[in-house]
Amino acid sequence: MHLSSLIINVRPEKLSQVRSRIEAAPLTEVHLADASGTLIVTVEAADLGVLVEVVEGFRDIDGVLCLTPSSHYFEEDNLAEQEIRR
Repeated sequence: MHLSSLIINVRPEKLSQVRSRIEAAPLTEVHLADASGTLIVTVEAADLGVLVEVVEGFRDIDGVLCLTPSSHYFEEDNLAEQEIRR
């Protein structure tokens, strides 16, 4: 499992449209959206390639100015399954 958090800066007048597009994307959650145009988003995927594809798609959304990865967490699936079984 891969989990990444992102800070996405958007044009304030496009905030609503950008937020809607990001929320409609698979594997994503918007945790914060403020009036200045800052979004805090997490993306979770089993495969790094899928995660990168989703994140790169955000760059193409009209109104996105900057996308900054904040953190990335990786855990092998078998380790996650072992934790669940405990």
